[in-house]
Amino acid sequence: MLVDEGYPGNSPLVSVIMPTYNQAGFIAKAIDSVLRQTESNLELIIIDNFSDDGTKEVVLSHRDPRVQYFSFKNKGIIAASRNVAIRRARGKYIAFLDSDDYWDPEKLTQQLIYFRNDDVVAVSSRATLFGEKIYYRDQTNFDAKKEFFDIGYEELLNDNQVITSSVVVRAASLSKTQLFNENPDFICIEDWDLWLQLTKLGKIRILRQKLVHYFVSRKRGEAYSLVAENMTKLMARERDSGFLAEAYYREPVYSIFLTIARSYIEYDAKKSQKYYWSVLKGATNVNKKLKALVGFLLCCMPLGLRQKLLYGLYQIEHAFVWRKW
Repeated sequence: MLVDEGYPGNSPLVSVIMPTYNQAGFIAKAIDSVLRQTESNLELIIIDNFSDDGTKEVVLSHRDPRVQYFSFKNKGIIAASRNVAIRRARGKYIAFLDSDDYWDPEKLTQQLIYFRNDDVVAVSSRATLFGEKIYYRDQTNFDAKKEFFDIGYEELLNDNQVITSSVVVRAASLSKTQLFNENPDFICIEDWDLWLQLTKLGKIRILRQKLVHYFVSRKRGEAYSLVAENMTKLMARERDSGFLAEAYYREPVYSIFLTIARSYIEYDAKKSQKYYWSVLKGATNVNKKLKALVGFLLCCMPLGLRQKLLYGLYQIEHAFVWRKW
Protein backbone atom coordinates (compact mmCIF):
# COMPACT_ATOMS: atom_id res chain seq x y z
CA MET A 1 0.00 0.00 0.00
CA LEU A 2 1.26 3.47 -0.82
CA VAL A 3 1.87 5.54 2.30
CA ASP A 4 0.66 9.08 1.66
CA GLU A 5 1.48 11.22 4.67
CA GLY A 6 -0.78 14.13 5.40
CA TYR A 7 -3.79 12.77 3.53
CA PRO A 8 -6.95 12.54 5.68
CA GLY A 9 -7.29 9.09 7.21
CA ASN A 10 -11.07 8.97 6.67
CA SER A 11 -10.78 9.57 2.93
CA PRO A 12 -9.78 6.94 0.37
CA LEU A 13 -6.49 7.32 -1.42
CA VAL A 14 -8.04 6.31 -4.76
CA SER A 15 -11.55 6.78 -6.13
CA VAL A 16 -12.38 4.30 -8.89
CA ILE A 17 -15.00 5.46 -11.41
CA MET A 18 -17.06 2.78 -13.19
CA PRO A 19 -19.95 3.71 -15.51
CA THR A 20 -22.14 0.81 -16.61
CA TYR A 21 -25.18 -0.17 -18.62
CA ASN A 22 -26.44 -3.76 -19.05
CA GLN A 23 -23.14 -5.42 -18.17
CA ALA A 24 -24.42 -8.12 -15.82
CA GLY A 25 -22.22 -10.70 -17.54
CA PHE A 26 -19.01 -8.71 -17.03
CA ILE A 27 -19.33 -6.35 -14.09
CA ALA A 28 -18.73 -8.85 -11.28
CA LYS A 29 -15.23 -9.56 -12.58
CA ALA A 30 -14.57 -5.83 -12.94
CA ILE A 31 -15.71 -5.13 -9.37
CA ASP A 32 -13.74 -8.04 -7.93
CA SER A 33 -10.60 -6.84 -9.70
CA VAL A 34 -10.93 -3.50 -7.91
CA LEU A 35 -11.69 -4.93 -4.48
CA ARG A 36 -8.71 -7.31 -4.72
CA GLN A 37 -6.18 -4.56 -5.41
CA THR A 38 -3.07 -4.69 -3.25
CA GLU A 39 -3.66 -0.96 -2.74
CA SER A 40 -6.86 -1.37 -0.74
CA ASN A 41 -7.42 2.22 0.41
CA LEU A 42 -10.03 2.97 -2.22
CA GLU A 43 -13.66 3.57 -3.00
CA LEU A 44 -15.52 2.24 -6.05
CA ILE A 45 -18.23 4.52 -7.45
CA ILE A 46 -20.53 2.74 -9.90
CA ILE A 47 -22.88 4.88 -12.00
CA ASP A 48 -25.57 2.75 -13.66
CA ASN A 49 -27.58 4.09 -16.60
CA PHE A 50 -30.69 2.22 -15.35
CA SER A 51 -29.68 -1.25 -16.55
CA ASP A 52 -32.50 -3.76 -17.03
CA ASP A 53 -30.45 -6.98 -17.27
CA GLY A 54 -29.70 -7.65 -13.59
CA THR A 55 -26.60 -5.45 -13.38
CA LYS A 56 -27.94 -3.74 -10.24
CA GLU A 57 -28.44 -7.08 -8.47
CA VAL A 58 -24.90 -8.19 -9.35
CA VAL A 59 -23.46 -4.95 -7.97
CA LEU A 60 -25.51 -5.07 -4.76
CA SER A 61 -24.43 -8.65 -4.12
CA HIS A 62 -21.00 -7.21 -3.26
CA ARG A 63 -21.25 -6.32 0.42
CA ASP A 64 -17.96 -4.49 0.58
CA PRO A 65 -18.52 -1.00 2.10
CA ARG A 66 -16.10 0.49 -0.43
CA VAL A 67 -18.66 -0.09 -3.20
CA GLN A 68 -21.10 2.76 -3.88
CA TYR A 69 -23.93 2.32 -6.37
CA PHE A 70 -25.96 5.10 -8.02
CA SER A 71 -28.49 5.17 -10.85
CA PHE A 72 -28.21 8.02 -13.32
CA LYS A 73 -29.87 8.62 -16.69
CA ASN A 74 -27.06 9.73 -18.96
CA LYS A 75 -29.12 9.98 -22.19
CA GLY A 76 -26.44 8.13 -24.12
CA ILE A 77 -23.60 10.40 -22.94
CA ILE A 78 -21.18 8.21 -20.98
CA ALA A 79 -19.13 11.32 -20.20
CA ALA A 80 -22.02 12.55 -18.04
CA SER A 81 -21.92 9.35 -15.96
CA ARG A 82 -18.18 9.64 -15.42
CA ASN A 83 -18.48 13.30 -14.44
CA VAL A 84 -21.23 12.58 -11.91
CA ALA A 85 -18.95 10.00 -10.27
CA ILE A 86 -15.92 12.32 -10.34
CA ARG A 87 -17.89 14.98 -8.46
CA ARG A 88 -18.72 12.42 -5.78
CA ALA A 89 -15.15 11.16 -5.51
CA ARG A 90 -13.12 11.82 -2.34
CA GLY A 91 -9.79 10.29 -3.32
CA LYS A 92 -6.51 12.07 -3.92
CA TYR A 93 -6.28 10.02 -7.13
CA ILE A 94 -9.03 9.13 -9.60
CA ALA A 95 -8.93 5.87 -11.57
CA PHE A 96 -11.21 4.78 -14.40
CA LEU A 97 -12.46 1.28 -15.22
CA ASP A 98 -15.14 0.30 -17.73
CA SER A 99 -17.44 -2.43 -16.48
CA ASP A 100 -16.48 -4.92 -19.20
CA ASP A 101 -12.74 -4.62 -18.45
CA TYR A 102 -10.78 -5.69 -15.37
CA TRP A 103 -7.45 -5.05 -13.61
CA ASP A 104 -4.47 -7.06 -12.45
CA PRO A 105 -4.18 -7.07 -8.62
CA GLU A 106 -1.01 -4.94 -8.55
CA LYS A 107 -2.29 -2.28 -10.97
CA LEU A 108 -2.84 0.63 -8.60
CA THR A 109 0.23 -0.17 -6.50
CA GLN A 110 2.43 -0.18 -9.59
CA GLN A 111 1.01 3.05 -10.97
CA LEU A 112 0.90 5.16 -7.81
CA ILE A 113 4.67 4.91 -7.45
CA TYR A 114 5.12 7.18 -10.46
CA PHE A 115 3.25 10.10 -8.91
CA ARG A 116 6.35 10.82 -6.85
CA ASN A 117 7.35 12.78 -9.95
CA ASP A 118 5.49 16.10 -9.70
CA ASP A 119 5.49 16.54 -13.49
CA VAL A 120 3.31 13.44 -13.94
CA VAL A 121 -0.41 14.27 -13.90
CA ALA A 122 -1.67 10.83 -14.96
CA VAL A 123 -0.37 7.28 -15.33
CA SER A 124 -1.66 4.81 -17.89
CA SER A 125 -0.52 1.34 -18.98
CA ARG A 126 -0.72 -1.13 -21.81
CA ALA A 127 -3.48 -3.73 -21.86
CA THR A 128 -4.03 -7.42 -22.53
CA LEU A 129 -6.78 -7.73 -25.13
CA PHE A 130 -9.56 -10.30 -24.91
CA GLY A 131 -12.75 -10.89 -26.86
CA GLU A 132 -12.70 -10.31 -30.63
CA LYS A 133 -9.09 -9.12 -30.74
CA ILE A 134 -9.05 -8.89 -34.53
CA TYR A 135 -10.89 -5.59 -34.33
CA TYR A 136 -8.31 -3.81 -32.19
CA ARG A 137 -4.52 -3.68 -32.02
CA ASP A 138 -2.09 -2.85 -29.27
CA GLN A 139 -1.49 0.83 -29.96
CA THR A 140 1.62 1.39 -27.85
CA ASN A 141 5.17 1.01 -29.10
CA PHE A 142 8.04 0.70 -26.65
CA ASP A 143 11.77 0.81 -26.78
CA ALA A 144 12.71 -2.63 -25.45
CA LYS A 145 14.93 -1.06 -22.77
CA LYS A 146 12.32 1.31 -21.32
CA GLU A 147 9.69 0.60 -18.67
CA PHE A 148 7.57 3.63 -19.58
CA PHE A 149 7.35 6.60 -21.88
CA ASP A 150 5.87 10.04 -21.33
CA ILE A 151 3.39 11.46 -23.80
CA GLY A 152 2.76 15.16 -24.33
CA TYR A 153 0.30 17.29 -26.24
CA GLU A 154 1.75 16.92 -29.74
CA GLU A 155 2.29 13.14 -29.47
CA LEU A 156 -1.25 12.69 -28.20
CA LEU A 157 -2.66 14.72 -31.08
CA ASN A 158 -1.14 12.28 -33.54
CA ASP A 159 -2.11 9.10 -31.74
CA ASN A 160 -4.27 8.52 -28.66
CA GLN A 161 -2.42 5.65 -26.97
CA VAL A 162 -4.16 6.13 -23.61
CA ILE A 163 -6.63 3.39 -22.64
CA THR A 164 -9.30 4.82 -20.35
CA SER A 165 -9.54 1.73 -18.13
CA SER A 166 -5.83 2.01 -17.39
CA VAL A 167 -5.75 5.66 -16.28
CA VAL A 168 -5.03 6.99 -12.79
CA VAL A 169 -4.96 10.78 -12.50
CA ARG A 170 -4.31 13.28 -9.72
CA ALA A 171 -7.65 14.67 -8.51
CA ALA A 172 -6.00 18.08 -8.15
CA SER A 173 -5.04 18.03 -11.83
CA LEU A 174 -8.49 16.82 -12.87
CA SER A 175 -10.06 19.74 -11.03
CA LYS A 176 -8.20 22.13 -13.37
CA THR A 177 -9.87 20.64 -16.46
CA GLN A 178 -13.42 20.75 -17.79
CA LEU A 179 -13.70 16.99 -17.10
CA PHE A 180 -15.15 14.72 -19.79
CA ASN A 181 -16.83 16.66 -22.60
CA GLU A 182 -20.59 16.01 -22.58
CA ASN A 183 -21.18 17.57 -26.00
CA PRO A 184 -22.75 14.92 -28.32
CA ASP A 185 -20.18 15.93 -30.96
CA PHE A 186 -17.52 14.43 -28.71
CA ILE A 187 -19.12 11.01 -28.15
CA CYS A 188 -16.45 8.29 -28.23
CA ILE A 189 -13.60 10.83 -28.00
CA GLU A 190 -14.45 12.51 -24.72
CA ASP A 191 -11.57 10.60 -23.15
CA TRP A 192 -9.07 11.83 -25.78
CA ASP A 193 -10.31 15.38 -25.17
CA LEU A 194 -9.66 15.03 -21.44
CA TRP A 195 -6.17 13.57 -21.94
CA LEU A 196 -5.34 16.53 -24.19
CA GLN A 197 -6.47 18.88 -21.43
CA LEU A 198 -4.23 17.07 -18.97
CA THR A 199 -1.15 17.24 -21.22
CA LYS A 200 -1.45 21.03 -21.02
CA LEU A 201 -0.79 20.63 -17.28
CA GLY A 202 1.95 17.98 -17.30
CA LYS A 203 2.97 14.52 -18.56
CA ILE A 204 0.90 11.39 -19.03
CA ARG A 205 3.11 8.39 -18.32
CA ILE A 206 2.33 5.10 -20.08
CA LEU A 207 3.78 1.98 -18.47
CA ARG A 208 5.13 -0.93 -20.46
CA GLN A 209 3.37 -3.38 -18.14
CA LYS A 210 0.00 -4.74 -19.19
CA LEU A 211 -2.02 -4.03 -16.06
CA VAL A 212 -5.49 -4.01 -17.64
CA HIS A 213 -7.57 -6.61 -19.45
CA TYR A 214 -9.43 -4.79 -22.21
CA PHE A 215 -12.53 -6.29 -23.83
CA VAL A 216 -12.74 -5.86 -27.60
CA SER A 217 -15.87 -6.51 -29.67
CA ARG A 218 -16.82 -6.01 -33.32
CA LYS A 219 -19.08 -3.20 -32.13
CA ARG A 220 -16.04 -1.22 -31.01
CA GLY A 221 -14.41 -1.77 -34.36
CA GLU A 222 -17.44 -0.50 -36.25
CA ALA A 223 -17.64 2.57 -33.98
CA TYR A 224 -14.26 3.83 -35.20
CA SER A 225 -15.87 5.82 -38.03
CA LEU A 226 -17.83 7.90 -35.49
CA VAL A 227 -14.75 8.20 -33.29
CA ALA A 228 -12.56 9.39 -36.14
CA GLU A 229 -15.06 11.82 -37.62
CA ASN A 230 -15.55 13.40 -34.20
CA MET A 231 -11.77 13.66 -33.88
CA THR A 232 -11.71 16.14 -36.75
CA LYS A 233 -14.07 18.39 -34.76
CA LEU A 234 -11.77 18.27 -31.76
CA MET A 235 -8.75 19.05 -33.91
CA ALA A 236 -10.52 22.03 -35.48
CA ARG A 237 -11.43 23.31 -32.02
CA GLU A 238 -7.82 23.10 -30.86
CA ARG A 239 -6.69 24.96 -33.97
CA ASP A 240 -9.39 27.62 -33.75
CA SER A 241 -8.65 28.20 -30.06
CA GLY A 242 -5.11 29.18 -31.01
CA PHE A 243 -3.53 26.38 -29.01
CA LEU A 244 -2.65 24.30 -32.07
CA ALA A 245 -0.66 26.11 -34.74
CA GLU A 246 -1.72 25.55 -38.35
CA ALA A 247 1.69 24.03 -39.08
CA TYR A 248 0.98 21.20 -36.62
CA TYR A 249 -2.62 20.69 -37.72
CA ARG A 250 -2.26 18.90 -41.02
CA GLU A 251 -0.38 15.69 -40.15
CA PRO A 252 -2.59 14.74 -37.16
CA VAL A 253 -5.63 15.29 -39.38
CA TYR A 254 -4.21 12.86 -41.95
CA SER A 255 -3.78 10.32 -39.15
CA ILE A 256 -7.46 10.75 -38.41
CA PHE A 257 -8.33 10.37 -42.10
CA LEU A 258 -6.49 7.03 -42.07
CA THR A 259 -8.58 5.90 -39.12
CA ILE A 260 -11.80 6.96 -40.86
CA ALA A 261 -10.74 5.18 -44.06
CA ARG A 262 -9.95 1.98 -42.16
CA SER A 263 -13.27 2.06 -40.32
CA TYR A 264 -15.17 2.18 -43.63
CA ILE A 265 -13.06 -0.26 -45.63
CA GLU A 266 -15.36 -3.25 -44.97
CA TYR A 267 -18.62 -1.30 -45.20
CA ASP A 268 -18.28 1.54 -47.72
CA ALA A 269 -15.33 1.12 -50.11
CA LYS A 270 -15.98 4.38 -51.99
CA LYS A 271 -15.99 6.46 -48.82
CA SER A 272 -12.89 4.64 -47.61
CA GLN A 273 -11.09 5.37 -50.89
CA LYS A 274 -11.95 9.06 -50.62
CA TYR A 275 -10.12 9.38 -47.30
CA TYR A 276 -7.18 7.24 -48.41
CA TRP A 277 -6.83 9.42 -51.50
CA SER A 278 -6.80 12.58 -49.36
CA VAL A 279 -3.90 11.16 -47.38
CA LEU A 280 -2.04 10.12 -50.51
CA LYS A 281 -2.33 13.63 -51.93
CA GLY A 282 -1.62 15.68 -48.84
CA ALA A 283 0.40 13.80 -46.20
CA THR A 284 4.17 14.24 -46.06
CA ASN A 285 4.84 11.29 -43.75
CA VAL A 286 6.03 8.26 -45.76
CA ASN A 287 4.38 5.68 -43.47
CA LYS A 288 1.03 7.45 -43.79
CA LYS A 289 1.33 7.48 -47.56
CA LEU A 290 2.22 3.77 -47.63
CA LYS A 291 -0.75 2.88 -45.44
CA ALA A 292 -3.02 5.00 -47.62
CA LEU A 293 -1.73 3.38 -50.82
CA VAL A 294 -2.28 -0.16 -49.54
CA GLY A 295 -5.72 0.77 -48.21
CA PHE A 296 -6.69 2.43 -51.48
CA LEU A 297 -5.68 -0.68 -53.45
CA LEU A 298 -7.56 -2.97 -51.07
CA CYS A 299 -10.72 -0.93 -51.70
CA CYS A 300 -10.49 -1.92 -55.37
CA MET A 301 -10.75 -5.63 -54.52
CA PRO A 302 -13.90 -7.72 -53.99
CA LEU A 303 -15.17 -7.62 -50.41
CA GLY A 304 -14.36 -11.26 -49.63
CA LEU A 305 -10.75 -10.97 -50.77
CA ARG A 306 -10.42 -7.58 -49.09
CA GLN A 307 -11.52 -9.03 -45.75
CA LYS A 308 -9.15 -11.99 -46.00
CA LEU A 309 -6.19 -9.73 -46.73
CA LEU A 310 -7.18 -7.34 -43.92
CA TYR A 311 -7.46 -10.14 -41.39
CA GLY A 312 -4.15 -11.56 -42.58
CA LEU A 313 -2.45 -8.20 -42.03
CA TYR A 314 -3.92 -8.03 -38.53
CA GLN A 315 -2.18 -11.28 -37.65
CA ILE A 316 1.30 -10.31 -38.83
CA GLU A 317 3.69 -10.14 -35.91
CA HIS A 318 5.34 -6.79 -35.23
CA ALA A 319 3.39 -5.17 -38.08
CA PHE A 320 4.09 -1.60 -37.05
CA VAL A 321 3.81 -0.33 -40.63
CA TRP A 322 0.18 -1.41 -40.73
CA ARG A 323 -0.83 -0.13 -37.31
CA LYS A 324 -4.00 1.98 -37.38
CA TRP A 325 -4.32 2.29 -41.13
